[in-house]
Amino acid sequence: MPSIISDAFGPFGRNLEATARVRRAIRGAGHETPVVAAGGIHGFRQAEDILQSATADIIGAARQSLADPDWFKKVRLGRGGDVRSCEYTNYCEGLDQKHKMVTCKLWDRHGLDETGVRLTPDNKRRALAPQWSYSGARIDADGAEPSYTGPVASSRKPQANE
Repeated sequence: MPSIISDAFGPFGRNLEATARVRRAIRGAGHETPVVAAGGIHGFRQAEDILQSATADIIGAARQSLADPDWFKKVRLGRGGDVRSCEYTNYCEGLDQKHKMVTCKLWDRHGLDETGVRLTPDNKRRALAPQWSYSGARIDADGAEPSYTGPVASSRKPQANE
């Protein structure tokens, strides 16, 4: 099973140099095919910097999205401090390697006895992350955000705690 690679690149954004080379080659050949950056991308500032620097056109943030499915919504609402950040422990990778439903150790054992919580087939873990609430208003799976009226994330500056 893979583990965190801790070298000069660290686990965060470790594929960016290669991604930038691929994107430059594609653009140099006269094509506009979008290029995806992935591999340890876990924060708004990092993702925004990648897009602004033209390293990539799209961001893939699988582990961070598993750790906190609402992370982008939280940042967009100026709630970056509420983001549950991936710890890169490979807990999710271990489940995947065993062909089990992939969940995150940051939330899969919390509130197992709450009404309506969907459990994994073995009934030991939550299948979905807990719902996030903002200013007392529940943020539903359909993305309802009654208090949000601002611009999209790419047109605003991230807060210091993001």
